[in-house]
Amino acid sequence: VSGRGFLNFVGKIKDARNLSAENFIHFFDTVCRNAGVKLYREVNGSNNHHMMESAFKAFALAFKEAIEVVGEEVRSTKGILD
Repeated sequence: VSGRGFLNFVGKIKDARNLSAENFIHFFDTVCRNAGVKLYREVNGSNNHHMMESAFKAFALAFKEAIEVVGEEVRSTKGILD
């Protein structure tokens, strides 16, 4: 959570059921830019549905942890979250 949204997506993914690979990547890019978060995501495997599902679940858990308030400390080397 830096205020400077960025997505680095590595891996080859194809359409899965009702979600195109293009929209899958577009979703994460849009979230990153609008939420001001950096996301480095690598996917690999043979089942595109499971690859997408694991990416969504991993992002949700990481984002929840990143924005969780714990005590009074700020989780940033700058001491502030933009």
